[in-house]
Amino acid sequence: MPIPSGLSLHGKEDEMPEKHIVTRSWDDLANTVLTDDQKAQLAALEAMSDEEIQRRVADDPDAAPFDPALWVDAELVSLKIPVSIRLDAEIVAYFKAGGPGYQSRINSVLANYVRAKQREQKPA
Repeated sequence: MPIPSGLSLHGKEDEMPEKHIVTRSWDDLANTVLTDDQKAQLAALEAMSDEEIQRRVADDPDAAPFDPALWVDAELVSLKIPVSIRLDAEIVAYFKAGGPGYQSRINSVLANYVRAKQREQKPA
């Protein structure tokens, strides 16, 4: 049974407008009732042999071979969490005067401070 259309994003080069992005919790997903069409799609996927999967991957222009060298210079990006902090008005004005991205600049200054303090604490 062929996989029904709609499972691939081929031909969709435009980004999805943010108003169409839906966030769901694991509980939402775990309690989702599948339609008959979705059940048929899953059954078709489960029935595929490894060889068929490999062939489809090879035929998929979006499934380019993975090159581990791409990750050699990768940097781990830390998760940012929202916080509420009280800063002196002149501090905020200074960073805002630099234009958009002032919160990122404040974060960078604080990150540099933390790294400097951590270097001070390391035994020589």
